[in-house]
Amino acid sequence: MSWLKWIVGFAALVVMVYACALPGQLSVGQDSDDGLPGIYTVNGIDPTGAEYSGTLTIVATDDPRFFDVQWLVTGARQEGTGTLRGRVLTVSWTEVDNATGEGFASSEYVIADDGTMVGTWRAEGFDRPGTEEVFPDP
Repeated sequence: MSWLKWIVGFAALVVMVYACALPGQLSVGQDSDDGLPGIYTVNGIDPTGAEYSGTLTIVATDDPRFFDVQWLVTGARQEGTGTLRGRVLTVSWTEVDNATGEGFASSEYVIADDGTMVGTWRAEGFDRPGTEEVFPDP
């Protein structure tokens, strides 16, 4: 039976290597901004359980490792800087338009082949994370 495990493991490795090598796809471990900059629709649930929606804008910068990121959500604006590593976009941001003018947070999104993203975010003062689904605007 050990030969069967070896064959299954080898087949899984071949499939994984082939999937990462497909042209035009973001690959794990590869930095690429292909198609990432743009305007997105955001739907989320904040740490208190309240639903929200809005717009996420991602802009390329002079440094290809970084992106300017801005959310306009339910009358508030958040801004930050993001980095892309493989299929994961990580953003550090601040709340620009809130009652106190303060607040720091971070988000992490996993990017799907179709450009949609699913992520979580954590903000100061909250024990639980928020969640977001992000969809490219046509």
